[in-house]
Amino acid sequence: MLQKLEDTYNNPDMEKRPDLKKIIQTALKEFQQTENVDQVVPKLFRQIANNYIEDPKNFPESLIELYYQCRMLVVKYDGVEWSDVQAGLTWFE
Repeated sequence: MLQKLEDTYNNPDMEKRPDLKKIIQTALKEFQQTENVDQVVPKLFRQIANNYIEDPKNFPESLIELYYQCRMLVVKYDGVEWSDVQAGLTWFE
């Protein structure tokens, strides 16, 4: 994941959208500090989606690819969470 974040950040197409580049930069810093994919990926996934909805113009292809990679991880975590609920391992308070 770290390599994909770095590749996306260094992609020349990202220069057209400094707002998106800042999101990737923040995710990179957080990932380097925590090394916790479970913490970084869901937040990044939502930020990419929200920014695409707000302004899809000049959206870099590399960021779309990163979005789909994040999506696969987030969906996996959602499935595990739902399994925990169904098995009675997660309690709602």
